[in-house]
Amino acid sequence: MRISQAKRLEVLELFESGYGYKAVSTKLNVNVETVREWAYAWRVLGADLYKHPEKCSRSYSVETKLAAVQDRKNGVPIVEVMKRYKIANRHRIKEWCNQYALYGPEVFTRNSYQNDSKNNTQ
Repeated sequence: MRISQAKRLEVLELFESGYGYKAVSTKLNVNVETVREWAYAWRVLGADLYKHPEKCSRSYSVETKLAAVQDRKNGVPIVEVMKRYKIANRHRIKEWCNQYALYGPEVFTRNSYQNDSKNNTQ
């Protein structure tokens, strides 16, 4: 279910008023894990993420993915990696790290990953 921009702005107002993610979830009847992810992103990237979602990238370069993975491998906290590369979802970083561990740096080149995915499903 897609959550409206108006609802996201309500969430932002509650965060800025001092509500925690569990209280926001209960008050607005939004899944607690969804609100928790938004809370991470809000703390890291600020209110601009909610007010102007079009500014937040939904795709990242190979260089950004590799840099984020290397930072995590070097012990940089996930919140710092999110901030450093303006990544709104911590699970995306975890997914990149898992892919890197399984397939190496080639996983981030589009053709290599797509071909491997196709081979695994046949």
